[in-house]
Amino acid sequence: MHRGLLLCWRSPALGMVKTWAVGAVVATLGLIFVVGPSIAHGRIPGDLGDARFISYILEHFFRWITGQEASFWSANFFYPFPLTIAFGDNFLGDGFIYAAFRLMGFVREDAFRLWYITGFVINFTVAAYALVRLGFSRLPAALGAFLFTFGLPITAQEGHAQLLYRFGVPLAVLAFENFRVRKNLPNLILVAIWTTWQFYCSIYIGYFLSLLLISLACGHAICHPRGPISAVQAWTGQVPRLWSRSTPSAKIASLLILLLLAACMVLLWMPYLEVSHLYGFRRQWSEVASMLPRPASYLLSNNSLLWPTGRLFDALPMRHEHAMFIGIAPLLTIVIAVALRILGRARLDSLFAPIALAVLLLMLLTLWIHGFSAYRILTWLPGLNAVRGVTRIITVLLFPCGAMFAASLDAIIGARLPSWPRAVTVALLTMLAVFESSYIVHYVTTKRAWQERLAAVAAELPPKVPPAPILLLAPQPGDPAPWGREIDAMLLAQDHNWRTLNGYSGNTPPRPELAGGCQDAAVSLVSGLTFLGRNSEQTYAALARDVLMIGYPPCDEAELLRQPGVTMLAGPLPAQLMTNISLRIDSLKLHDSRLV
Repeated sequence: MHRGLLLCWRSPALGMVKTWAVGAVVATLGLIFVVGPSIAHGRIPGDLGDARFISYILEHFFRWITGQEASFWSANFFYPFPLTIAFGDNFLGDGFIYAAFRLMGFVREDAFRLWYITGFVINFTVAAYALVRLGFSRLPAALGAFLFTFGLPITAQEGHAQLLYRFGVPLAVLAFENFRVRKNLPNLILVAIWTTWQFYCSIYIGYFLSLLLISLACGHAICHPRGPISAVQAWTGQVPRLWSRSTPSAKIASLLILLLLAACMVLLWMPYLEVSHLYGFRRQWSEVASMLPRPASYLLSNNSLLWPTGRLFDALPMRHEHAMFIGIAPLLTIVIAVALRILGRARLDSLFAPIALAVLLLMLLTLWIHGFSAYRILTWLPGLNAVRGVTRIITVLLFPCGAMFAASLDAIIGARLPSWPRAVTVALLTMLAVFESSYIVHYVTTKRAWQERLAAVAAELPPKVPPAPILLLAPQPGDPAPWGREIDAMLLAQDHNWRTLNGYSGNTPPRPELAGGCQDAAVSLVSGLTFLGRNSEQTYAALARDVLMIGYPPCDEAELLRQPGVTMLAGPLPAQLMTNISLRIDSLKLHDSRLV
């Protein structure tokens, strides 16, 4: 009897070990062949722009939680404009991972690299767990997680690491499916928890996850045996019944959790709503339309060395944002499984149809064809017009695509065919999936390049620096990437705990661009002070004395301390203002072979 009990215990435990062993092998392949080339030998994924900006925000989070920064939302770039972190992503949901590596003693660049690798490990582990719990077998679940974690659309976004942490997507979908099947309140609460956490990792991904959950509900409704109307009627009555059947303690716990989550969402959205109100940030429809998927977008993989990137894609605006091709291996697998199903040789998992419909609905919602897109309806809703990169929805769609990939592999494995063609087909599809995701171009810089660039800027500092300077780094003439110098200034100022007039983010405050002339400091200060309603002579003079101008021609100190007049306006210049404008050349002189 004891031996029988031992065997019963060993069987589930052995199955779990095998499941995670298969997952570990597939994850290792992805980490070595897909991620490895972008982080080995001191490499850092991305360019000297967005990657270093993300590093700045993560470092700002670390400095804030360790008490080195007084405010999280108002970082010391674009000084003195407030709430600058809310100009873009905040990393509140995953910054603690970076902070942990910094607390271990890793320098900024290495902590960023480790944070990047950890994101892939977490994404794969969570996706594999979710797919196994959804009923898929070991290898198919691991390969579905591989597609979600290492697929071509993910490596195409190597320079946008803010999209990396997507673990809330599999967990929210799993909780949704568990709620649909088991109809219990805890799983519904879990949907809200994982979705909220995903918003904290990335507002883009959280928003796209919300759309996926809605479309998944629609997919299940369409596939309901008694039709969509019956499905909706059944679901609308489920939550009240669940509530009425719950114990008082469960009701109180659920209410407290939901109130806490609602408070978390309010705290997250408040700075963004305030920034939108203060600065008037709004995306024009033409800007959003340029980053809506086209049919060709789903065939483009900018970084692939295997698949073509020719003239078919030349008409795509913002082409680098349209790389949405998930790979031939999952598509071929799905085609084979559907063909076997039609021929009566295989069965597809019951989740396949609703998930496929959910993907199709989102594709139709966001598709742009000859100037028309149903997505325009969503941009009329408050706040949604701020979402520009809609093509990035593919980073979320990769999970349902991974589920379809897993379901199709299961169908092929269980098909009514001889064992050898099934085994050969699955083996070839597995190798193709790993190969096409690995045979890519990596967009990388190096730790050495980051450090040398910052050291070069630090070398421009004068021997004597004010006690608490406001750094202003001049743009370089003819620089094709002026944002590089802006980020240089941000990182240098952050390392020294200084303020800086320079800045870079997804949005910019209402001030003129830096021109490289002596007026840059005065105009930038007055623009910020006027915006804040604090543009007095005393305030301006106190700040102007602290400005440390680097890379500028010799400037007259008295001229710098003289407060200029700045008119704040938005849109085209009014005609009455234009009639009062005259241009005058005060002087011309040479500085480094340039006219000033």
